[in-house]
Amino acid sequence: MSHSPGPDASLQFARCLSQHRSCGVICVWPDNGKPQIQGVILMQVWKSGAVGLGLAILSGSALSHVGVASGPAFAGDRTIVDLSVPHGCDGMDTLRVEVDIPEQFTSVQPIDNVFGPATFETNSEGGISKIIWTKPVENALAADDHYYKLSFRATLPDAPFTVAALPTTQYCQTPDGNETFVSWDELPAEGGHDHHAAGSHPAPTLMIFPQRFPGWNQYVAPDHLHDMSIFDDAEIVWKNDVEAYSANPVTLQMIESDADVSVLGQIHPGETFWVKY
Repeated sequence: MSHSPGPDASLQFARCLSQHRSCGVICVWPDNGKPQIQGVILMQVWKSGAVGLGLAILSGSALSHVGVASGPAFAGDRTIVDLSVPHGCDGMDTLRVEVDIPEQFTSVQPIDNVFGPATFETNSEGGISKIIWTKPVENALAADDHYYKLSFRATLPDAPFTVAALPTTQYCQTPDGNETFVSWDELPAEGGHDHHAAGSHPAPTLMIFPQRFPGWNQYVAPDHLHDMSIFDDAEIVWKNDVEAYSANPVTLQMIESDADVSVLGQIHPGETFWVKY
């Protein structure tokens, strides 16, 4: 009689895969309830058929500050970066937004939007250093009730697991015609454990990931990785086959219930780890 894999069995199966992922194997669930290796091929299956561990879906919560709203960005890619402007200034509509572009971003192209054509400033080498979106004053809304998205295209630096800051200034106009502004330019403390912690006016930040493929990916940490939430869109992260992380609550519960596995909380520079997408 075959055993059906339950939650504990699923974690054992994941460990079976992680220990033999470099060559690709079949991990099967035989009658004795222990995952085993059978053959060397480029897929992983249960005895009863193919299975996945379940995708962890990353859903961003609504934020009042200007932030990055686009999906994962990858080192060396040419990509579109979206900035979200969910609110104006103290109930006033947003009229202008200025974004500082890191010098490591190259071949930058502003994208026009409902504000109208974007303008830009350049640095001494001719690269775009600031993008400005300005709405005509006559188009100002009577209330702060619109969500805006501002976008630009750029080639990202080949610097995986680094965070690029995009300091932003948001301008509005008071009822008496005066200009007011809010600066979103605070950065996380150097060496801080949370890439997102930066006071009450954080600058938008873009995490740059290494290239990835469906299935297992092997990485070496270039720096100290403290914030495991950067892997929330992965199925599971493994280090040394005894530490694991997943944002999926079912998978996390299996990790916590396994006496031989601890929850992965950080990765030190130079350490090798595996991520399954």
